[in-house]
Amino acid sequence: MSLRICILETDVLRPELTAQYEGYGRMFEQLFARQPITAQFSVYNVMNGEYPAEDLKFDAYLVTGSKADSFGSDPWIQTLKAYLLKLYDQGEKLLGVCFGHQLLALTLGGNEGSLYQSRGISRFFMGKYQEALADFTQSVLISKDDAESRHYVLLWQGLAARRTGQPPSAELLQAARGKGSDDVWPNPLLALVAGSLGEDGVLQAAQRKQGDDKDMALTEAWYFIGQMRLASGNVPAAREAFENARKPGVSVYLEYQAAGWELARLEQAASK
Repeated sequence: MSLRICILETDVLRPELTAQYEGYGRMFEQLFARQPITAQFSVYNVMNGEYPAEDLKFDAYLVTGSKADSFGSDPWIQTLKAYLLKLYDQGEKLLGVCFGHQLLALTLGGNEGSLYQSRGISRFFMGKYQEALADFTQSVLISKDDAESRHYVLLWQGLAARRTGQPPSAELLQAARGKGSDDVWPNPLLALVAGSLGEDGVLQAAQRKQGDDKDMALTEAWYFIGQMRLASGNVPAAREAFENARKPGVSVYLEYQAAGWELARLEQAASK
């Protein structure tokens, strides 16, 4: 028995891509066709107001990616959110990709602060530093009651500010004030990005930890050191720092993965 999957398209391809890829729905059909499952697909472009008839039933619903903003107030986005909420209340299986997963999170009461942070990180690695800075700043405003999460958002906000030639925010400076000799993590990182603690001080704080905590702290320390070096234009030293961030092997950390992305990007730039 084959699965019946409803694909809710939330965008249209650019004309020059249509001949090759047809549409977002077709792209997902081709992706699933490579898997050892039998499935039937029905595609509806919700931007154009297309939805399944009430009597049609599916095993799962997939919401595609989109250039649109999941935080947007466009009428079609609000209609889609209401539709997804109804499906959720009915116990249907829902899957979102990129825009789709953000919209599902917002619809089902997800933390807006973490969503802004996630989008900001994506924009940061796309080189859209001004847009990333705006997202991190919004996340800081929303995350006032979660000190630990807010500290990491402030770190990313500080990096984005440096990439755009702007000074650290008042919130980052306040969070970093008096934290230079404080080993409570991630306080040394806050002081580093705020400019009140040097690299040696951060690394010494990380080295004073034990076991796995030490490896995790060193991964983060070297990554943020690398970003600071990169922002100042010291590419060779940044490369060294990113290599050091990967040495402890803490592969579950974003900083470990991100160091690898930066190294690949630096290698690509050097080969041009």
